[in-house]
Amino acid sequence: MKKMTKILALVLVLSMVCVIFAACSKTISGTYKAALGNTSIVGGETVYKFSGKKVTISVTAGIAGFEKTTDFEGTYEIKKNDEGKMTITFTFEADDADKYNQTVSFEETDNGIKLGGIEYTKQ
Repeated sequence: MKKMTKILALVLVLSMVCVIFAACSKTISGTYKAALGNTSIVGGETVYKFSGKKVTISVTAGIAGFEKTTDFEGTYEIKKNDEGKMTITFTFEADDADKYNQTVSFEETDNGIKLGGIEYTKQ
């Protein structure tokens, strides 16, 4: 009976360790920006602000001097896919932000990060 109790306790401890390691996924912090178009007529930028497991995306579009910025708040998760490459998954709750719910490639660079092949410079 004592031996069975020790084995059960060991199994429980190992299970808890596995859960703890699974919960410790990679996070990033800071603000990252990419400009889209650079003419005086049409342009814009996308800014990602990461804090803990939360992310805010600010999308600014400009046409002929008029600008509009829209912010979306959500969460993200960085992990390795089946091929061993890093991916980032964004999840947003707002109905008008569901177009940003996606999984794209993730890479850290010397100047910032790459999301889906687009480089965002750390601010």
